[in-house]
Amino acid sequence: MYELEAVIGEPHVLARAGEWVALPHDLALLPVTGDWLAKVAEGPHTFRRPAPGVRKLLAGCSMVAPVAHVEAGFFGGDGGQAARIYRDGIVVYEADVLELTGPPGEWPINQALTMLGLDPRPGEDLFDELHLGRHRHTEDWLGPRER
Repeated sequence: MYELEAVIGEPHVLARAGEWVALPHDLALLPVTGDWLAKVAEGPHTFRRPAPGVRKLLAGCSMVAPVAHVEAGFFGGDGGQAARIYRDGIVVYEADVLELTGPPGEWPINQALTMLGLDPRPGEDLFDELHLGRHRHTEDWLGPRER
């Protein structure tokens, strides 16, 4: 099983939102954990229906630079991805694919990473390039620290 819900953006932007982890290409990942949601959500939260506090925080961050709110889940080889890009305070891209088919470059998270400015080489999977499969669960991105 693999699951990830996170915000990806430039480190100086995510520093305003919470604890982040460095990624390649001068990006950072902020894991969307239960503890983080307890601090910012201001209501019920799912990826498909982000809590008011999450929307407000990501919209605010995107006034500095774009941020991607991403989700992925796989079990036994099957799964899907979703991604949402906030830029200048509004959502400018949103995709939700429950069954991934076609080349990885067309999958939602890779599309979002391209919109953040990454330029994939032919055949390159940006999801793998950023090592987003490094941990199987969102909470594991924070390591043994506070969860």
